[in-house]
Amino acid sequence: MDLHIQEEVSSQYPPKIGTEYKNRGNSEKWNSYKVVEFKKNKLFTLQSADKTTMLGIVIEF
Repeated sequence: MDLHIQEEVSSQYPPKIGTEYKNRGNSEKWNSYKVVEFKKNKLFTLQSADKTTMLGIVIEF
């Protein structure tokens, strides 16, 4: 997995359950994710479009 995101787009802002994210690293291949869990100002969880990958992102203030 390429963790160096060069470009990212979302279907809406602010994010909520169902928001779609696409990002790409150094290649031209786009990765697609959907927000499946969201706790405002705490965390959100993304699931890949093919449902094989889950990413939990913790927001720290």
